Amino acid sequence: MTISYDGRNKAARSIVEILRSLDFFSITEAPAKPKRKSGIELAYEDVAAGRVTEWHGSTQDMINAILAEG
Repeated sequence: MTISYDGRNKAARSIVEILRSLDFFSITEAPAKPKRKSGIELAYEDVAAGRVTEWHGSTQDMINAILAEG
């Protein structure tokens, strides 16, 4: 059996503490969900993994390079 509760709720935390104090209950914490990475963290990973093939110093440089290719 699994019981889920809101850890921010004071009454729910109190009930869990009461259950922990009883010998015939065993309570284990669920593993935390992994944090989603931000866009900049994903971009840094792309650079570190070599998935970035060109680097432009500014947005204007990038636009000029795109227009020059076309």
